[in-house]
Amino acid sequence: MSRPWISFATIIILFSPTAVGIVNRYITHYDLTKDGKVDSRELRTIAYMDHKLPPTISDDIFRKADRNGDKFIDRTEIIAAARLVQRHVALATLRWLEDHDTDGDGLLNEVELFESIYMELGLSIKDVKSCFRESDVNNDKYLTSSELVETLHCSRLLAQKEAKELLKIYDTDGDHRLNIREAQMLADLRYDIKPSYATIVFEDVSHRTDHTINELELIDFLTKLREQAAIAALNKLSVSFSTPVRLTDNKYFLPVSFELRVAPRKYQ
Repeated sequence: MSRPWISFATIIILFSPTAVGIVNRYITHYDLTKDGKVDSRELRTIAYMDHKLPPTISDDIFRKADRNGDKFIDRTEIIAAARLVQRHVALATLRWLEDHDTDGDGLLNEVELFESIYMELGLSIKDVKSCFRESDVNNDKYLTSSELVETLHCSRLLAQKEAKELLKIYDTDGDHRLNIREAQMLADLRYDIKPSYATIVFEDVSHRTDHTINELELIDFLTKLREQAAIAALNKLSVSFSTPVRLTDNKYFLPVSFELRVAPRKYQ
């Protein structure tokens, strides 16, 4: 088929009623500035916010989808961009499943999901159960890789909600971000972590010239704090390994066996 015929066929497909609805949905989701097109910053933001895709992957997706090279993804390119995002999300989810499927059955149950998500996002058992049941479409008490995509998205939305609430509490200067002093205060009061370590973590997740972090970067900041808090709890442990440990955020009791998996280097 010649290129003109390919272009004509593409136009017919794109402007069918079903395709128009899909295009509108994707444009609405990715177009943060509401100018009818998506730039690389918008794609990076949404891909990271929804699925924690690294900027390097988002930038590669953008280059592939931007067929005309005008530095924007328009209505004729948005479906290709969204499908590339979905492909990378599916691969990342499969790796997550393989890493946290402790019994090796190729599926994730509620316990495995909680153990995998707590350290990453700090969600309560109630929140994890809610996301699990919402995503378990066939109600078989297990999550497949495709169902896990929706579970992780649900969990990330809840983590963003928590980050927004924490910003309200610790953002003392009202700029809707945390500076190093505010982040140190959060680390100390919530996790009993010293300012020196909080500074190291802050500098690792902050990529802004004004040396602040927004709510998405705050999620990553909290993840690293939880990891350090778990290590500190293990180091203080003086009872048998079968005894539950209470972490410093005063939210959950977790089995030590789980904490050992997130910090095995301490026992090598």
